[in-house]
Amino acid sequence: MTDVAMTKERVQAYFTARGPVEIDSDGDFALKGSRSKVWVRVRELQRSDITVIDLWAVLVREVPLSPAMLEWVARNSFYDPFGQLLLSVDDEAKIATVFLKHTLIGDYLDSLELLTVADTILGLVDNYVDEAVAAIGGLPFVSAP
Repeated sequence: MTDVAMTKERVQAYFTARGPVEIDSDGDFALKGSRSKVWVRVRELQRSDITVIDLWAVLVREVPLSPAMLEWVARNSFYDPFGQLLLSVDDEAKIATVFLKHTLIGDYLDSLELLTVADTILGLVDNYVDEAVAAIGGLPFVSAP
C-alpha cells in the first residue's frame, strides 16, 4: 500500500540535506538550478498502490503556438532517452510552456537516485534551452547570467 506522506517526508529530507528547498502552495518541492527550477511532486499512481515522484522543469516558456513548434516538441519528446517533453498550452494567449519531465517509483527511492535525477533534469535544461529558444522561440525560465 502506498504511503504518500512518508515518501514526501523522505523526499524533503533528501533535498534538505543537500541545501535549501522551496515548498510551493501545492506542496511541491522546488530546487533552483542556474537556468530553471526542478519541481517535485509525490503522488499515488492512479489505479495502483504505487507511490510515484514526478520531477519536471521548464525548458522554455511563452512559446508561440505553431505547427513548427508542435513538430519540434514531437520530434524531441524523448531526451537520450531520459525524460519527456510536455506542453502546457494557454489557448487564449496562443502560447505554451515546454517542460522536461521524468517520473520515478517512490516506494523504494534512495537519495542518490532522487538527487541524480533532479540534477540531470536541471543539466539537460541548461544544455538544451538555447537550442529550444532558437528553434521554437519563447523565453528561458530564467535569463542566462
